[in-house]
Amino acid sequence: MALRKETTSIIIHGWPDKTATVADVIKVHRMVGMLRCGFHYVIEPDGTVHLTRRRDAVGNHTRDADTTSIAICLVGLSTANTGDATSEQAAQLGWLIEQIKAVYPESSVRYSANLKDTFEPPQEDA
Repeated sequence: MALRKETTSIIIHGWPDKTATVADVIKVHRMVGMLRCGFHYVIEPDGTVHLTRRRDAVGNHTRDADTTSIAICLVGLSTANTGDATSEQAAQLGWLIEQIKAVYPESSVRYSANLKDTFEPPQEDA
C-alpha cells in the first residue's frame, strides 16, 4: 500500500443510500475493482466512525487528489448536499476533522461536489 508524501486536503464525500452500512460501501468499492475501500473514513448516520483505509495511505476517491488527501464519506448524503448530515454525523465529522488537522494542520476541507473525477457509487435503476 502506497503512503502519501504530503496531505493538503480533507475531502468530504456523500453516499446517497441512507440504509447502507460500512460493509456495503466497502463491497461496492470491491465490485468496481478496488482492493479495499477508497475512502479513509466512513461515518454512518448514527455517528459511528469507521477507519476503512490507513490514514496515511494514498486513497482511491478523487483522481486528481488521491495522493494528497484524506477522504471522509458520510452515509445517507448526496455528494452535492453535505449540509444534510445527521446531528450525530455532523458532530463526529467536526471531531474527526479536528483530529486530522492536529496531524496535518495545513490541510484544507474540500467537498467532492466541487471536484472532478470523484468516486461515486453506481446508481441503481429506478
